[in-house]
Amino acid sequence: MIKKNIRIILLSVAGYDLDKKDLERIQGEKFTHRALAQYELFNRAFPCDTEVKVMTPAEFKDFHSRSKRINKDFDIAMKCMGTHCNYGLSEFMDDYNNQIYKGKTEKYWFGYVQVK
Repeated sequence: MIKKNIRIILLSVAGYDLDKKDLERIQGEKFTHRALAQYELFNRAFPCDTEVKVMTPAEFKDFHSRSKRINKDFDIAMKCMGTHCNYGLSEFMDDYNNQIYKGKTEKYWFGYVQVK
């Protein structure tokens, strides 16, 4: 995966009947451009009343600008993409979704897709 083509998906857990499995199902999917990714996410993957944020990696870091730990771990995960590191985006996603960071992570499920 090319790092600049990654889009981070944050899915609100408030009032959501399903779980993070929905994000795991689309993890690593490839979409032709951001608009298609948003269309697919809003209209197929999630209930219409669920808040979904689609962000670039930089926007995700800005969203969590107060958490040095999240940004540090996210940077490590992004750096390890495409290598044989033990901590990539999938592992970061697990940590985020298991709420080890607290704060905003208690309000969102984390996932990611690739935009071609």
